[in-house]
Amino acid sequence: KGKYSSSLELLYQINNYICNTVEYDQSVVDNNISKTTSRTAYGPLIEGKGVCSAYSRALQLLMTMSDLACFVDGGSVVGGKHAWNIVRTTDGYYMVDSTWNDAEIPNLYLMVPEEVYDKDHQPERICITRSRVNYAYSGGKYDYLVYIGKAVTLSDLDKALYAYGTLGYCPNWLRVYDFYGDIKPYLTSTANALYDESGISVYYTAEWNAKW
Repeated sequence: KGKYSSSLELLYQINNYICNTVEYDQSVVDNNISKTTSRTAYGPLIEGKGVCSAYSRALQLLMTMSDLACFVDGGSVVGGKHAWNIVRTTDGYYMVDSTWNDAEIPNLYLMVPEEVYDKDHQPERICITRSRVNYAYSGGKYDYLVYIGKAVTLSDLDKALYAYGTLGYCPNWLRVYDFYGDIKPYLTSTANALYDESGISVYYTAEWNAKW
């Protein structure tokens, strides 16, 4: 069954190793090739190329070799069939999509809760069924974006912006869990706090992207 995943760095390093060393094999998709190493763990790990099922199987293999519990799951996304991973931790199951993590904005799907990936991943629940899955809560401790300070819950948004503001830095984006209403009051509150307490004059502006 594997141990509960307890090492953040190991989880992230396995994902990043795959993203940094594997090239997506578009020719397999374009030519509808079914029998190929680019659909197995061998493709990414030995040949350096593969499609989403290969990315997922490679991640599962490396996680299993590290004695960490990881499953391959799959379903549909915009564009067709897709595969990803579900990882078991001490505070629930998280999702990893190493194929999509290898993107212009990296690691948006690295240890994310169900509410994030359900927006654009529709699982078929073939490999892992909902009845035996206790998904992690929003912004759980294994969430990579929380770990690097790029994801917060709504109640902590102003605190996060204040912390950035005291350093003279404004993030180009943040993932905000449990978001509702208008984001502008939080931006104004933070700007006022920075001015009142530190004399730092800033003006925040933001656009909400529901997809992320």
